[in-house]
Amino acid sequence: MFAILDLVLGLLVLLIVASIIARRAAFPEPLLLVPIGVAASYVPGVPAVSLDPDLVLDVFLPLLVYATAIELPWRQFRANLKPIGFLAFGLVLFTTVGVAVLAHGIVPGLSWAAAFALGAIISPPDVVAASSVIARMPIPRRISVILQGEGLVNDVTALTIFRFAVIAAVSGSFSLSHASFFLVASLVAGALYGGVVGWAALWIRNYLADPRLETTVSLITPFVAYLVPEHFGSSGVLAVAVAGLVVNARGSHMISAQTRLRATPVWEMIDFWLNGVLFLLLGLQLKGVLGEVPNERLANYLTVALAIGIATIVLRFVWVYVTLYTPLLWRSATAPAPRTRRSEVFLVSWTGMRGAISLAAALSIPLTLANGAVFPARDLIIFVTFAVILLTLIVQGSSLPMLIRALGLDREGEAEGQRGRALEYEARMRTLDAGMKRIEQLAKGGEVPPEWAARQRRELRDRKQTYVRHSAAGEDRAVRALARRELLALMKAGQAQRDELLRLRNEGRIDDEIMHRIERDLDEAELRLQSRVDLLPRKRGPQRAE
Repeated sequence: MFAILDLVLGLLVLLIVASIIARRAAFPEPLLLVPIGVAASYVPGVPAVSLDPDLVLDVFLPLLVYATAIELPWRQFRANLKPIGFLAFGLVLFTTVGVAVLAHGIVPGLSWAAAFALGAIISPPDVVAASSVIARMPIPRRISVILQGEGLVNDVTALTIFRFAVIAAVSGSFSLSHASFFLVASLVAGALYGGVVGWAALWIRNYLADPRLETTVSLITPFVAYLVPEHFGSSGVLAVAVAGLVVNARGSHMISAQTRLRATPVWEMIDFWLNGVLFLLLGLQLKGVLGEVPNERLANYLTVALAIGIATIVLRFVWVYVTLYTPLLWRSATAPAPRTRRSEVFLVSWTGMRGAISLAAALSIPLTLANGAVFPARDLIIFVTFAVILLTLIVQGSSLPMLIRALGLDREGEAEGQRGRALEYEARMRTLDAGMKRIEQLAKGGEVPPEWAARQRRELRDRKQTYVRHSAAGEDRAVRALARRELLALMKAGQAQRDELLRLRNEGRIDDEIMHRIERDLDEAELRLQSRVDLLPRKRGPQRAE
């Protein structure tokens, strides 16, 4: 028990340290977490840590998939279903087959089943590794959504193929027609079940009307969606993704504001903890993986890993560019096809880093076959998987920021961000107009006193005028600086309110319960002000205090 607690605390401390360093150095966190994990594994006295595949696939994976699904922009995801589908399903199949053929050809005696297991393991890119880099740089939103959507569902195809490949290797028999039918059936069943779970979760949360209970239901939902299909051999990952997307699409109508304010930080922390711990555990595996490889085979294993790593990168380029000219990949499902930018296509082709889910799948390969023989090339598959993960993280991950700038996608992203800020200002002003109109109707109907209505209209009108001025700041440095000073002054006034609140509590004029209720209102007001500060236009390049 204490050993597990020591491990968890140690991982969280490493995560905090690595995150602080990464943010101050403007370096993607996963690219720093992995080498820190590697270094920690060689520190004298640090016990060997093994990545439990059941923990990753049955606990981490459902939570991470659900966290991504509930945050993914629903309308943009739906508008880009075709490119996401071509990447999440078509590319995974294409990569699996390509890697299997290559591995079967260059590794003497490697069975087709084992080769396909290897191909399925390394075929799905890790969305977290890409998102951690992309989130720090402005790129066109559509590309970000496509990459996130790909990472959301590509594990479905990969893990299903992997399951059949392992069964074929263990049992020594395989039926393509049976596997194809079961794949389609499991995907359909998983999607339907996930939709039912998503709607049921929303209905239950709407009925409970208690933020604490609703948040608890939210935490249970991914496991209810995942475990039942997995028990019956269907796709639990797809069920979780669909359940999360249903909650995402309908949550604004059926989930209260108070619940959203409480549940969102919970999911943000879960996403941060699990992703950080996964990349640390990934680094901690290096010592153990190398220890399983005989010294006389190391050079041969490295050669195979390098060949397959390069193949995975090349296969992604081939698939993206070939499907581009069909031209189905970039055509929206609900809107006319946008003009294809070669820079965006190249970025999608290059963004194919692998992560800890692949290693967890490799480690879940059984040790023996049905006849008691050792699973063919199990140590090679694990080594190649780990090597491909490191290769793609180092080569592709570390080069992404430079590539985004070289392709000019950061400028496109910033221009898109400026348009988005203008639309947000407009939306904020239109909602204030709707509020003023409603108050006027209530006053005319005699439901509220005229003097009260006049005060409320005046307050909303003042807020609108503030938005009008701030939206006009644009690239005018003086206006932008003035707007920021105004908002920061309001935040300082909020701090003065906090100081007075603490004084009243310390003097015994109010108790802690009253203080916490008022403090919560002040917190929400500060968050609104901070969102307005973040909304102000910024000039391109490094920012300094104004």
